[in-house]
Amino acid sequence: MRLESDIGAAGEDVYPEQFARPYRPLSEEFLLALKLARPRYGHSPRLASIKVTDKCNFSCPHCNANQIGGQEMTTAEIYNAQRHLKKIGTQRLDITGGEPTLRGDLTQIISHGHELDMLVTLNTNGGIKKEKIMDEYAYWYDLAEAGLFGAYFSFDGMGQKTDPRVIHLAAFLVNTLHIFGGVRTVVTQDNLDKVYDIGRRCMLNNVFFQAVPAIGLNGPSSASPDNFHPLDAEGRQEFIKIIRELSKVRGPMANFLHVPNSYLKSVVDSPDSNSAWHCKRPSAHWIFVDAQGNARVCNDRLLPQNYSLKGEDYPFTKEFHKAVERESKRCGGCSWFCNWEGNRKQTIRGGTDLRFYITINSLT
Repeated sequence: MRLESDIGAAGEDVYPEQFARPYRPLSEEFLLALKLARPRYGHSPRLASIKVTDKCNFSCPHCNANQIGGQEMTTAEIYNAQRHLKKIGTQRLDITGGEPTLRGDLTQIISHGHELDMLVTLNTNGGIKKEKIMDEYAYWYDLAEAGLFGAYFSFDGMGQKTDPRVIHLAAFLVNTLHIFGGVRTVVTQDNLDKVYDIGRRCMLNNVFFQAVPAIGLNGPSSASPDNFHPLDAEGRQEFIKIIRELSKVRGPMANFLHVPNSYLKSVVDSPDSNSAWHCKRPSAHWIFVDAQGNARVCNDRLLPQNYSLKGEDYPFTKEFHKAVERESKRCGGCSWFCNWEGNRKQTIRGGTDLRFYITINSLT
């Protein structure tokens, strides 16, 4: 199949391994995977997502990050939030925004999470460009040395999220820094024809690829033609065909494209109503913290009262968990389908896919 040149995935070149840092031994990778797969009980989430800034250098139509105001947490306040999350047994800390690389203290934030024995990952658009590519390499090397476990880069193959550097940087993380590197693509009617090429280019370069289908669920934060064009019924069928074709790619990371059949079935059978799609007991599986330090139901939904993590007072009371459950039942549906059924189920609830935590570096 011809690779489209306009998505930054042209040609057959594979980014070389440069061995800038030593590999983690395979034994350590397996022990880490087993640790993350142990069953969890009660209100003990594996994953916390902490928003360190609302600011972003992009202005994507489906995102309201730049419209959010309020005083962002200081470095010390983020440290307090991380300690609170550690107390409830958080194993993986995902740093997001806005665009988190806009913060000048990102290295210290990552280092502190690492010192608390949490796996720290980063969600970035990869669009903060340095003057020279070597300066970008040095920046990511510093983040890796601070304890960064890995990063997801946004690459949709259209609009602002179509810079070929993004796949290159993700490959640099895997092949040179020997940490997790992934590319996440939000799949809509507008870029459906590009998804195969993006995924193939990622996997041929050892980069984990996650395709997130945008589905209209009729809720206030749901996908709609006003922000992007969600997959219709025919588009969902085509999405499944593409994912199954990608599973046949025999690149080094081909087996790391893990999409459960139950998830694909859910994409096809997307309900006309959103009643079945509110998150069930979300605070038992995932904690979200906004840039002002308040725990929330999710990225799109506030709680009626503040539960602040930036001070010394412990926020995760029984009242907090009840409030999250109550508010989650009023949810009208997310913009994309991954948030609960796909992404969280794999990485938090069951730990069913140990390969997610075992990087290709240990196997080469």
